[in-house]
Amino acid sequence: MSSSNPTQTPSWHFILLTVAGLFRFVNLGFLDLQAWDEALYTVRAQAIIHFGAWLDQSPHAIGGLYSSLHPPLYVWLTAGIFHLFGEGEAAARTISTLAGAATLPFIALLGKRLANPETGLVAALLFGLNPFVTFFARQGQFDTLLVFFLTVSAYYFLETLDEPRGKAPLLAGLSLGLALMTKLFVAFLMPGAVFLVLLRRINKPGKALITRLAAALAVAAVISIPWHTFMALSHADGNPLFFFIQSALVERTIYGIEGNVQPLEVFYYINQVVVLSPAAAFFFLSKAREFYVSRDSTTGLLWIWFVLFFLLFSLMRTKLAVYTLPMFVPMSLLAAAVLWKNVLQPFQRTSWFVLMTGTSLFLIWSSSQDCRTAVKDVLRSLLSFQMADSGSILLVALLVASGATAAAVAFWGTSRLWFPGIRRHFVILLIAATGGFSLVDIVLMDNTRYNDGAADVASFIEDRGFQRIIVAGSDRNPQLTYYLGGADIQWRSDISVRRIFPPASPAAYGAWLIEELIGEPSTTLLLIEKDKFKRYETINPQEFVPTDYDLVLETRRYSAYLRPPTNFLAGVEPGTNY
Repeated sequence: MSSSNPTQTPSWHFILLTVAGLFRFVNLGFLDLQAWDEALYTVRAQAIIHFGAWLDQSPHAIGGLYSSLHPPLYVWLTAGIFHLFGEGEAAARTISTLAGAATLPFIALLGKRLANPETGLVAALLFGLNPFVTFFARQGQFDTLLVFFLTVSAYYFLETLDEPRGKAPLLAGLSLGLALMTKLFVAFLMPGAVFLVLLRRINKPGKALITRLAAALAVAAVISIPWHTFMALSHADGNPLFFFIQSALVERTIYGIEGNVQPLEVFYYINQVVVLSPAAAFFFLSKAREFYVSRDSTTGLLWIWFVLFFLLFSLMRTKLAVYTLPMFVPMSLLAAAVLWKNVLQPFQRTSWFVLMTGTSLFLIWSSSQDCRTAVKDVLRSLLSFQMADSGSILLVALLVASGATAAAVAFWGTSRLWFPGIRRHFVILLIAATGGFSLVDIVLMDNTRYNDGAADVASFIEDRGFQRIIVAGSDRNPQLTYYLGGADIQWRSDISVRRIFPPASPAAYGAWLIEELIGEPSTTLLLIEKDKFKRYETINPQEFVPTDYDLVLETRRYSAYLRPPTNFLAGVEPGTNY
């Protein structure tokens, strides 16, 4: 991983990044579209194709403004893909996958600004081959496109800070404006990071620089303000607080919504950074103080970028793992700078022992949810002066033994005379291991682990010609909406879908369901959403579905039942007593 000219990027770097970016297109049409954001926004794109709702999809979207509040750039682009290639799982994910691939060369360019081309290559591969990053690059939702525009804007804002002339302000503003048209609010943090970089500078910014930055912000405003204004005028008489109110920003921050409050609270993203990006996390954290005190513009912007996102999302009570994606770009870049610096500089055994041990411990920690849960259980037991169960103690012992073994191997390896000569191989091994997990996911795991059975349910309904369906579970299910062609949101007149919601007590499921089914003809299909009765649990419908209903289709997420036509309840009015 070296170049004859330290400032020139070898062409094979970009070939490697192209391969790393495009391999995620393999098996892109895996089933099913996922039950929430992916299907939610795919339905918005379908609304554009079916109804021409380019500016406002809320009349045709799931829950109205609930799912159509985010800016529409991603759904516009996806609708364009649908128009060109038809609708389907792969088409719904294409824009996200292209954005994920296109992010890698810009990370490489940022790494070149930060240190050298090799740093950029290592950073791009640490980011691009990360299984978590790869997963969201294969999901039809906004986050990967947002990260792409944030990365591009960071690069051109740095160009704007350092170059007195050129197109950098225009490109910085363009990418920032497009980021603001991808997802609400989040992109505002990028100009905030640039402002803090200016405050850290020894020399105050001159008039020319202020003018360039103002021009960039003006371009972003021209791109993003019209649609936001249109929506505010259409739904709130122009109230400027419309988006803050409708997005429940205060509730998300103070209380948490949709059950996304995590037990770790403010510590949640510390754990997520280690679990989701262990190959980069320790290198990044090991030099956090140096990044903090640095006055270099590139280092400063990357460090502030990470810190702003980390602090904001840590302080919000609503927490999702996907919120870490924007953090991983600066983290991967700064981690790569530390890693490659240790490769190039004279060998320091202690530094390499610490780096290898720390990285191994992070990898071990991220490898097993059961072990992490066991650690929490043991700590909780110690704090309450109780004995933890033997299973948790055994898993913690295994975790400690694995860590001790990793430290011993690192100590032995860094003590060998040949180790300094193979430091580059350590980098290659780390990147290869990261990419290997992603490759296994793409080629093998994705074929089965996301197949909830929604496509099978839709095919069963179409093949059997059902015209009336009762869905027992949640008040909305974007996955089912997509596969039923919008039948549950009145897109179709040939199928009637009625949703019923279970009572809080499992003991009442049986009586509730019998009451809901009285009077239904035998041609009505009962569809149970097994994971929508209790959050994070999958129920067994056989325990409460009336015995006169036969199971006709079983998938991981859905159970379908049909009553034989001779059943005596058919045609009985609700409330009839026997």
